[in-house]
Formats: sequence, structure tokens, C-alpha cells
Amino acid sequence: ARKYNITVVINTLDVVSCEPSQSCPFDAKLIFNTNVVFQPTGQILSIYHKFHTYYTAPLIDRPVKQEIVTFSSFGVTFGMLVCFDAEFRSPINQLLQMGASHIIMTTDWVNSPPFFTATMFQQGLSRAYGIVLIVANNGKSCESSGSGIYVKGSPLTVAFNDRNEAEDFFLSAVIPGAEESMDGLAIVDRLQNIAGTIPSPSLPCQYESASLVKDGRCFLFETGGEPLDVSITMGDTTCKLHAKFPMNATPSPYVLWVSDGNYKYSNFSGHVRVQSCAVFFCNISTKTNNRTQYISCPQSYAPKHGYFSALQLTVEMQGTPIVFPMVGISNAEILPRNKTQIASTVSHNRTSYEMLFNETPRNASLFSALLYGLWDTTTPNLYGST
Repeated sequence: ARKYNITVVINTLDVVSCEPSQSCPFDAKLIFNTNVVFQPTGQILSIYHKFHTYYTAPLIDRPVKQEIVTFSSFGVTFGMLVCFDAEFRSPINQLLQMGASHIIMTTDWVNSPPFFTATMFQQGLSRAYGIVLIVANNGKSCESSGSGIYVKGSPLTVAFNDRNEAEDFFLSAVIPGAEESMDGLAIVDRLQNIAGTIPSPSLPCQYESASLVKDGRCFLFETGGEPLDVSITMGDTTCKLHAKFPMNATPSPYVLWVSDGNYKYSNFSGHVRVQSCAVFFCNISTKTNNRTQYISCPQSYAPKHGYFSALQLTVEMQGTPIVFPMVGISNAEILPRNKTQIASTVSHNRTSYEMLFNETPRNASLFSALLYGLWDTTTPNLYGST
């Protein structure tokens, strides 16, 4: 930082001494997953300890109270997240309330093909909250890769390592300042002529990659042929699809997916509820577990012949979760924000969220189109500011 007169954010481990107590280990040391900000003088400007530790506890500790940390540079207020923090309303909501228009996120995000990739999630996060998002991921392989810079869902620059070996990337972009980035946060467009859909039979469904959510219900279909209007339900979540295909398109197997479940992790006292609706490539295999037949979708980044001339995805959910809209195409690329329209309505404690795009780019197959609804149930006294 001092050599190049720049502000630097690094992710590291912070070992902190503590007084023996119920929240202090026997060795009187706490280890936190930590972001450290160095100012151009080389001095430490800010320190943030990750709160949502996922499955790294008890090796990595969690602060007793959640930290809401901002810092200022270039006349902009930045907030910080580490990885799994992004799946919770806190600390993001508090950071926005404190005027943090730009969020810096360090992560070791494990990709979940064929469901979604890190860059798809990052784009959806930036669009859902209307923020400038700067993300540095671990590029050790295609398993854990995907970094980018986004403005309200528009990717300025993105890198994804699709190989099974480490690869480093340097990303740079000219990003807007605070006033520019937060101007006009009404980012949803009203969709017209929402198609009616027909309730359809579905089967239990899984996909074979690491993820918080792996179980749902699926409707099988192939691209090509007549337009498709279907609807499937799991729990309080209904997923609807209206799709059209190019003439004489080569058939390719896909599923319409719906999930609704509560997920616990690590030593967290609450849970995460995920309600999702997706269309993704599925080189289908059918398996049986305890005499129940289910669909299994293997990992894949490069579906072939998955061409759509129009796709409209609608999810109806109980409550008002935060919904991340995501679209990925072949070879782990993401669809630019201006290629998709989104809209949402809330009525009688139910949210309807819609996403539409007109066609997959030429010579690119659809990897996944996903509406990912998140909300967390937490113990209120876990949260505080430092």
C-alpha cells in the first residue's frame, strides 16, 4: 500500500487473546476470518471479522457480536463482507444504512454446477441490493473460482477459472462514485403479458455438487419443439416456466427446478431458508433411494445445444425474501444485466418475482436461469455493532 500509494484490502486470519470464559477457548485465543484494510501510508485503516462462519467452526471462531465495519477512500464509503456473510440480510442492510454504497467481498466460494456459479451469485447480489460489488475469490480451480466488479448487477469485469489447476487474475475497472452508484435504485422493470402455466407432475431431484441447497423437485423437458408452459410446487414455493425454442433446435435435456427448505450450519443458532426456482441443464440420470425414485443432475459447465428464443421464469413465495436474479450461459459466463428484465410484486404476504430474457446469445447455451430467494432466522441478541 505504501509503495504504490494505494488502499489495499487483504483476507487473513486474526489471532486475538481473550479472557477465559464460555466464549473463550481453553488456550485463551480466538481465531477470526478477517479482512484488513491498509491505507496508502501503510497503516491499518479497518479490520472486519467474519460473522457467518459456515462450516469452519470450531476451527474458526465467530465474534460474539456482529461487526458492522465501513471505511472511506476516494470519497466513497465502503463496507466489507467475507464469503457466507453475503447470504444474510445482516450486515448488508446495516452497511447500506450507514451509507456504504460500495461493498468489498473476499471469498472462497465453492461453485455449484449445474445450479449456479460464484459469478452468477455475485451479479445477483449486486442487482438485488443495487450496490457496487467488488469480489475477490480463490482461483485455485473451477471448484472454487469466480471474481468480478459489478454495478447494480452490470458486470464491468469478470474472471472465472474453468480449469482444474490454480490461475491468478488481475481485474480493474473504472467504477462510479457514491452519488452515481446510488442514483436511481429502482432497478426492476414491470413485465407484461405474464403467461399462464399448467401445474405439472414433478419428481424429487438433486444435483451432484457442493451447495447449501441440494434437494428439490424437478420437471424434465427437452429444448426444441413447441413452446412450454409448466408449473411445479414444493412447500410454499411455486415455480412457473414459459419457454420458446428456435426452429429446428437440437434437443438438449433440462429441468425446471423448485426448492423450499430450512438449512442449519455450523454453530449458528438460527437457520437459512432458501426458496429457489431455476431452469438448468441436466444430463439426467435416475436413481433410487429407499425405494423412492429421484432425478440426479451431474456437474456440468458446458451444456450443448441449450438454445432458448425466450424464457420467462416466475417464482411465487411465502413472505418477502431477498431474491437474487441470475442467468449463466455456457462456459460459466454470465448474461449481461441489460439482457434480462425483472419485476416483483407483494400481495397478502406472498412475493411474486419474475425474470425474462428474449434469447440466449448466438452459439451460447443456457447454463442456468435462477431466482434465489433468501431469508434468515436468527437469535436477535447475536447482533450488535462495534
